[in-house]
Amino acid sequence: MFCFCCWSGYSQDLYIKTGKNFVAYNFTSSEGVSNPYLERETGNSYELGYSFPFKKLHRFSYDVSITLNELNASVGLSQTSVKYKTEYAGIQNSIAFSFLKSNRFALDVTSGLNVSALVYGKQEVNGQLFDLENIDGFKQVLVQPTLGLEANLYASKQLYLSFGYVYSYSLNKVKFPEKFSIQTSQFSLGVHFLIQPIVHKIKSLEDEN
Repeated sequence: MFCFCCWSGYSQDLYIKTGKNFVAYNFTSSEGVSNPYLERETGNSYELGYSFPFKKLHRFSYDVSITLNELNASVGLSQTSVKYKTEYAGIQNSIAFSFLKSNRFALDVTSGLNVSALVYGKQEVNGQLFDLENIDGFKQVLVQPTLGLEANLYASKQLYLSFGYVYSYSLNKVKFPEKFSIQTSQFSLGVHFLIQPIVHKIKSLEDEN
């Protein structure tokens, strides 16, 4: 309700982003020993969202989107090949602040929260596949605070491109002796379509009449 009350008559935008996730799994046993063999892997990211500028705070905007992230990892053992392939679908909510802005360029800092759930999860051990959906560390709802930086290049009044970086770290929500979390660095490229506000269209029609 707070966000609805703060929407303004300024242009809103619909955006599509895709990029790469650089993922690190962190696992600590009940004895407090971390797994030294877990290695970073990459995965794709996809995002479809909508951005709403605030009415009185012109440099701030609220972004909400649907996300799909591949969060993969592997285990570096000489005689055993272990890979984790996972996909999480979720909702991203964030606030963006444009601390540098001109007619053709803007630089934003973003902060938000992503809440997602596992939609696909497999563990591959020497070519054999095992489901991850019933393992506590994976089946939990993944809550990830995010912090990022985004550069926007305006091609026209209706279109601009974005290049962004987002860091996130999952919060462990399951109470069991082991600790499991996922650390992600995401680089993305986005295409944004500016949309004329409905209130402007209604006012234009009233003026014509």
